[in-house]
Amino acid sequence: MSELGPLFVNAILLTPACAANPIRGAQVNLIGTLNVFEAARRAGLKHVVYASSAGVYGPDSPTQPRPPTLYGTWKLAAEGIARTYLADHAVTSVGLRPFVVCGAGREVGLSSGPSLACRAALRGEAYTIPFNGPNGLVYVGDVVRAFAAALTPKQAGTFVFDMPDASAVLGTLPFTPLAEGIAATLAACRTN
Repeated sequence: MSELGPLFVNAILLTPACAANPIRGAQVNLIGTLNVFEAARRAGLKHVVYASSAGVYGPDSPTQPRPPTLYGTWKLAAEGIARTYLADHAVTSVGLRPFVVCGAGREVGLSSGPSLACRAALRGEAYTIPFNGPNGLVYVGDVVRAFAAALTPKQAGTFVFDMPDASAVLGTLPFTPLAEGIAATLAACRTN
């Protein structure tokens, strides 16, 4: 890292917005990420932290990137940008792929269903989560702590991790059990 320290960025329009306006989605998710890496290089920064996404995986490829959406395609391309900036400019990076982030404040996007379900439950309203099947719920506080840890990784390079599998490079990260995450989400919703 340079004396200027690391840079954290999250250039993002979620899947519905990308589908509704593909050009804008590319400008934000792809060109925005490229602009951040280029700005870091020009400023002498040597480390960038960015959000990738489990959207790089398709429903038939839970372990091999095969994005079924433009959003996932651009997130996968951002990972390629990171690798190129390491090779060409020695800018290291950590990209994190949270799966379904749940918790207070997570209320936008297709995968916000678990958080919205907690809010609806407190109001006594019915709510159907708009997706099903196995998925990796990650509590929002754990995501925040992982991004903070990624600012000072234990190894230099370009890494991309599915959440919560980043401990090899980021050190031991906290893991909030599902019941505790739901309880914390309900408590936060009660105060808002």
